[in-house]
Amino acid sequence: MRLRPTCLHAKFSPLLPTLAAVLLTVAVSVPARAGDPIKPNETPARGKEVLVIKESKEAQVFNAEGQDVTVNGNHNQVSIKGTCHALTVSGSNNVIQVASVASIALSGTDNEVTWGTASGGEKPQITDLGKNNRVSHAAAKSE
Repeated sequence: MRLRPTCLHAKFSPLLPTLAAVLLTVAVSVPARAGDPIKPNETPARGKEVLVIKESKEAQVFNAEGQDVTVNGNHNQVSIKGTCHALTVSGSNNVIQVASVASIALSGTDNEVTWGTASGGEKPQITDLGKNNRVSHAAAKSE
């Protein structure tokens, strides 16, 4: 037996306005999560274990709240507030400032990472498998 598309359309079309209203209500009512872009004096709710930044050509501030952070996008200016356990950068041409970090792993190219403090030691553990990446301490830059 073969179903005709018009049969399905006739059966489900009365439900479409209700379904659209439900989806809109859910989308509007979802609260901000840790890792969502924030304004400088705003603190997001916690809720994610890994913050993944996949946008490109953006300038954003994030609150890590003890999360791991992965930057996959390109040509971003990213500022990460709070303590970030592990920062992974696989994108290219990003300028990243991280307040506090334990480890930094780079596999992209032409990225610049500046860290403020090392959580868990004198300096973060740095692994650079990419090309032309630069990692520096914020205090060293200001001297």
